[in-house]
Amino acid sequence: MGRVGDAVKVRGLFIHGHQVKALAGEFPWVKALQVVVDRVGVRDTLTLLVEEEGASPEDLEALQKRASELFRLKVDYIETVASGGLEGAKPLEDLRKWD
Repeated sequence: MGRVGDAVKVRGLFIHGHQVKALAGEFPWVKALQVVVDRVGVRDTLTLLVEEEGASPEDLEALQKRASELFRLKVDYIETVASGGLEGAKPLEDLRKWD
């Protein structure tokens, strides 16, 4: 049947789409935000994709720190994307393969 809902289990904890939306709302310079879960080797990784407007490196660091606190998981990477790059994107994207 597949996954129902917008929660993803990462390293034993769930991340919900509403948490991602709430996080984006805390930072006025964030135009769009997506959390991408992937696997490198045997470890799950968490990446924030941010469409931003006028953010400094310190702002991005603050976003990464706040996301780690909110999700109670270390955010491994943060990447900025071009304007419109996250249009229509889901708040959570799980790229892990479950063979």
